[in-house]
Amino acid sequence: MATYVMLSNLTDEGAKAQFRIGSASSAKGSVKFWIKDGALTKYEFNVKGTVEFNGNDVDIDRTTTVEIRDVGTTKVNVPEAATKKLS
Repeated sequence: MATYVMLSNLTDEGAKAQFRIGSASSAKGSVKFWIKDGALTKYEFNVKGTVEFNGNDVDIDRTTTVEIRDVGTTKVNVPEAATKKLS
C-alpha cells in the first residue's frame, strides 16, 4: 500500500504551546503525519517564532520528528510472582 502524508497548520495557541521557555511571539507551526497501511508511522512538528530569553529575543525554528517502528513486536515477560498476584 501507499504511504500517505497529511499536513496541517497549527493554530496560534497550538504553535505557542510548543515553546517550552519564554513567551513566544509570531509563533507559527505545522504538523505532518505519515500513514502506511492504515497505521501512523511518523509524525513531525515544525514551529517557528521569537522567544525572550535572559532579556534577549531569540529566533527559533525547530523541527521534531518521531518515527514509530516495530509496532506489535514488543514482548513482555511477567514475573511469576506478579502472575500469581493477578490470578
